[in-house]
Amino acid sequence: MQGAISAALLVLAELSAPWAVIVGIGYLRSGGRYDAEDLQVFNRRTTGGRYWYTGGWHRPAVLAWVVGSIVGLLTIQTPIFSGPLAGIAAGVDVSLVLGALVAAVIYWPLAGRGEVRSA
Repeated sequence: MQGAISAALLVLAELSAPWAVIVGIGYLRSGGRYDAEDLQVFNRRTTGGRYWYTGGWHRPAVLAWVVGSIVGLLTIQTPIFSGPLAGIAAGVDVSLVLGALVAAVIYWPLAGRGEVRSA
């Protein structure tokens, strides 16, 4: 039971690492300046605003998260599961770092210069 819980938490952490890097890059690129009203569009059950992108999805962010997560899951080592590339670092679990790094390398050039289009 403990192994299953540990494995589930490691997988969740692995899926969260690329997301955290993408959010961090977005924050750095925007200089920490966000439009508070446009961030509340989803809460108001409406659409649009400067962060709506393509139907509510920022494609470069989704691509970076998916690829980073896949790379991380391929290299993960848990008590009950190891990815097919888990041995690339001689027994050291590099899945969090590698997944986050791949997401950053993909997202940084695709994200633009921090300019967010107006609604």
